[in-house]
Amino acid sequence: MNKIILTIIFMTLVVSLSFSEDGGIQIHPQVSLNGEFESEFIDSQKDSDLVTNTSSTTNDDNSIPRLQVDRLMLKPKITFSKNLYLEGELEFFGDGTNTLLKEGYGVLQFPSNLFLKVGLDDRFFMNPQERKTEIYPLNGTAFWRDEDVGVTLGGDYASFYWRASITNGLAIREQGVGKNSVYFMLHDNRQIDELTKGDKEYGIGLGLKNVGEKIAWNLMTFGYWSRLRKNMSQTQTVTDVNFLKEVITGYTSDKRDNWFLGEQLRLDLGKPFSFFTQYIYSQDGKVKRQGFYVEPTLTFTTSKREYLHEVELLYRYNILDVKTSGLANNIQTSSFTWDRETHSLAMNIELVKNALWRNEYHFNLEDTGGTPKNVSNNEFLSQLEIRF
Repeated sequence: MNKIILTIIFMTLVVSLSFSEDGGIQIHPQVSLNGEFESEFIDSQKDSDLVTNTSSTTNDDNSIPRLQVDRLMLKPKITFSKNLYLEGELEFFGDGTNTLLKEGYGVLQFPSNLFLKVGLDDRFFMNPQERKTEIYPLNGTAFWRDEDVGVTLGGDYASFYWRASITNGLAIREQGVGKNSVYFMLHDNRQIDELTKGDKEYGIGLGLKNVGEKIAWNLMTFGYWSRLRKNMSQTQTVTDVNFLKEVITGYTSDKRDNWFLGEQLRLDLGKPFSFFTQYIYSQDGKVKRQGFYVEPTLTFTTSKREYLHEVELLYRYNILDVKTSGLANNIQTSSFTWDRETHSLAMNIELVKNALWRNEYHFNLEDTGGTPKNVSNNEFLSQLEIRF
C-alpha cells in the first residue's frame, strides 16, 4: 500500500512539470503557510477510589488545575496548478514530548468534478478541525479523531456527492474522554507500523446537499469495513484482538469483524442558528458501540465592531453505549465497557479577527456497573486560539 501511495504521489508531481524551450524542466509552485497557536487553562475532576483494568495501558491522571501551551500547528500548502496541490499539518505540543505530522497528502482534480486524494488524512466524512469545541465529542474520540494513510476518490455536484476510500485502517486502542487521560474508552487509533500492513479498510459515502440563501443542509450516509488484526509475526505489537482481551474483563473471542455505519445531518438556517447531529453504529469483534449526538448552536455577530465581533453559544448532548456479546454490561473493572453520556456547554468569543477565546464545560456521566455507580471526571477548559 505504501509503495502504491508513493508511486501515485510521484506521478502527480510529474504531471505538474513543464519543459522550457532550451530543454530544461520547470515547475511553478505557490507556497503558503497557515497555522494556529493554542494556550489554555484546564480544570479536570478525577476520582481516586476506583481502579479499572488497564493491563496494557496507563492512566495519565493530571487533574490539578493548570495553565499550559497546548500546541503550535503549521499548515503548509504547495499549489502547482488549480488541479494539483500538496498540503500538510505539523503539530508541536506544549509538553515537549512529541512533534507530529498530523496530515500530509496530495490532491489531483479531474474533469467532471472528480478528485483523487493520496496520503495521510482524516476519514472522509468528518474534518476534526471543524468541530466547535476543543474537547472532542464521544463520537469523535471513538471513531473520527485520528488520521489514516490511503487513497480517497470523490465527486462533488450541485446537490449530490460521493466518496470512496481504501486505507491501511486504524487500530483499536485506548483514549481518555477529555484532556485528562483517565477512565479510558475504545478509540480508533492512528498506528503506522507493522500492525497496519495487513488487512485494509474500505469506505464509501453518499451525500445530498442544498445551499440556499436562507437555508443550507448537508446529509451524508457512510460506512467502513475492515478486519481486526489477530496474528502478527512481530510479537511486540499488540493486535486488535489481543487488546480487546487485555482490557475487557472476561473477553476471549477471536472474532475479527470490524465495521461501522453512520449518518449525519448539518443544518444552517443562517445566523444565529445552526444544527448538527450524527449517529454511528460499529462492530469490533463481539463489541458493539453505538454513538449519537446533537449539537445546536446560536451565533451572534456585530458587524460594526473590530473586537468582540462574534459570540457563539453551543450545547451538545452525546451518548455512547457499549455492549459485548456474552458478557455483562458496564463491567466495573473495565472502563472500556461503560455506557457514557456527556452534556457540553460552550461559549466561543471572537476577541479580534483570528483570535478566538474558547470556554467550555463538559459533564461526563458514566455507568460503572458497580460501586461507585458514577465517577467524577467533568472538565472545564478556557483556551486562547490564535490563527495566522
